[in-house]
Amino acid sequence: PCVGRGSAGDSLISYVLGITQVDPLRYHLYFERFLNRERADPPDIDLDICWKNRDRV
Repeated sequence: PCVGRGSAGDSLISYVLGITQVDPLRYHLYFERFLNRERADPPDIDLDICWKNRDRV
């Protein structure tokens, strides 16, 4: 298992892919925090992965 952090942690894509267990629709979270026109850089996803499983990623 891993944990999504930052703006990607609120994204429906992260939820569907199993990166986070937080359902953004249930909690009315905003996708625009992850991807929007005013953001200068493309979005990224930060993951915390247990050191025991890093070789599997």
